[in-house]
Amino acid sequence: MPAMANLPAIKRPFASVTASMSGSAKSATYDVIKRDERCFVTKSLLYTHERAHWISAVHSDANRKVETEKFIIDLGIVPDIDFELDDPSNLTNLDCVVHKSLDSYAFIAVTGTSETLRELAKMLRMDNDKRQQHLDKHGTKTRRYLDQPKFLGSTV
Repeated sequence: MPAMANLPAIKRPFASVTASMSGSAKSATYDVIKRDERCFVTKSLLYTHERAHWISAVHSDANRKVETEKFIIDLGIVPDIDFELDDPSNLTNLDCVVHKSLDSYAFIAVTGTSETLRELAKMLRMDNDKRQQHLDKHGTKTRRYLDQPKFLGSTV
């Protein structure tokens, strides 16, 4: 892990050590991501942050994970046909309490700021118009590329 403020960097154990850990320790190590990224919701910078999936599946059921990934690809909302749930576009950094609140209890919801949502609606309208023109002209649908502008704001 990179150094933060005046604290030294912490080195993660090798994969062979991680794989031999107990279930809870392994899970805690697996859920950890880069420490120089702030929590998406609180904007805090802590060692306790976890990697969270926006779209998740039952991790103990490989078939369910594959079905979910295929469904997302079939919707045409991801540009890569090799999309996986562990893709960086589906991951975010969250404070462990926020992650638990979202994942287990659904206590809070994440949404964009008013400005972000207005821009997203504008971008969707423009994208829908382009897709309709392409469909009218070529008779085929195109994938969505909702990447302009980048949406970084969040509201709890």
